[in-house]
Amino acid sequence: MVNNKDVYEKDAKVIYELLRKKKKSTLVKALDFFSQGVLTMGQDLKNDGAFYLIVYEHKSLLINVVKDKVTKEIDVTEKCLNPSEFKSLELEGFVYKKYRKSDKIL
Repeated sequence: MVNNKDVYEKDAKVIYELLRKKKKSTLVKALDFFSQGVLTMGQDLKNDGAFYLIVYEHKSLLINVVKDKVTKEIDVTEKCLNPSEFKSLELEGFVYKKYRKSDKIL
């Protein structure tokens, strides 16, 4: 893992900014609905930085950027090599959804 964001941007075919939400069970979703989201609001407001999907010619990476440093890198090549078909990704108890295309990592 490299902390320099420019290294990740180099040779990237496309970069997507992702939204991340905790995967919730049906019971938690129902409780959230009836409590108007009060039960899980703290989890949703927690700031874990920005998440990006970076697609290269033969590889895809999900990275987490906190305060201009890459803190986590996960190889997701098998799950989303074709960016046009990518809508969302479930990984490590979270759901990552494509938010917008980006020219660079902010």
